Amino acid sequence: MSQVRWSPALLGADLWLADDVLPDGSGLAAEWRNTLGGAVFYQNTTTARATPQTIPAGGSALAFDGGDYYLTTGYADLYRNKTFGWVLAVAKKTTIDSAAASRVVFSSYNGSGVAVFGLYWDDATSGAQNRIVLGGRRLDADAWNRVASAQITDGGWHIIAGALDWANRTIVLRVDGQVVGSATNAWTGGGATSFASGATPVVGGGTATPARLIGGIAHLIAGSTTLTTADFEKAEGWLAKACGLSGNLPSGHPYKSAALPEVGGLLEARPVRLIDEFSGLGTVTGKTSIKGDPENIPTRAHVSLLRARDNALARQVWSDPLTGAFSVSNLDTARQQFIALARYPDGSMRPVAGISALEGA
Repeated sequence: MSQVRWSPALLGADLWLADDVLPDGSGLAAEWRNTLGGAVFYQNTTTARATPQTIPAGGSALAFDGGDYYLTTGYADLYRNKTFGWVLAVAKKTTIDSAAASRVVFSSYNGSGVAVFGLYWDDATSGAQNRIVLGGRRLDADAWNRVASAQITDGGWHIIAGALDWANRTIVLRVDGQVVGSATNAWTGGGATSFASGATPVVGGGTATPARLIGGIAHLIAGSTTLTTADFEKAEGWLAKACGLSGNLPSGHPYKSAALPEVGGLLEARPVRLIDEFSGLGTVTGKTSIKGDPENIPTRAHVSLLRARDNALARQVWSDPLTGAFSVSNLDTARQQFIALARYPDGSMRPVAGISALEGA
């Protein structure tokens, strides 16, 4: 059985905004594609767009300065009729607030505009300024319940993980590999959520100016599969390595320096949700490089994976800045062929030669 390195793709997420913000022709952010397919987050306005910024490992994150360009999407019902909801994020807040300001990192609303799941850096609660806050409700009529970290005012990147277990009425918030807040008996009863249809996720803000993040977001992953502490630890280790933030994790974290485990295909891993016409059990790999003498030089590039028969866009990733290697998993390589098109730092675009496909089962 083939061995593959663990990644957040094995969590069964519905949404993954990775460190590959797409710029428009003037260098400003135009859209942020869901790496897993489906929803595309787009700028709330075309007149005030954010500028992508670089994270320590070289990826492209989205900057927010409190202006009217938070992101939204047509994707709905992320947490409707669910017993468990979770979010992972790499984010930073660069302003220090003197009062609570409800600065949104990620929030999902029901069809009546009521927040049902929210990750904030500050919320409207007195004394919550400069604290990471996770909260939510199970039913429309439930009171909002929340947990919060201590104040974080260093302006740096942090790894955030949070879960709302609606069935067991608990909330857990983790920051940089440690539990910083938890609650039990968070709602009047346990079970599945039952929100009005139309819950729409928002990233980086809301309609009111005080609710907009001032800082940046590099990764945001969300879903409703039931995760364990071990799952969160793996995800934290992966995000730390991907974003150059291993120093954020405590010394006792299992993946501060250790490599993430290899898993045997999908038999020893969480099943991957088949979410679109490109999904399957295979992996496509390749390397990006520029011409050199005597050998080509590995180079970081933005890679678009296209289905060969119709050039339909399947996935987008960044290649490694040191090796030029890239890997795209959970693809239907058994029945479909793919080609890779790389956009290099000089703006040029060309096909990637010699990509390979491996069926993972």
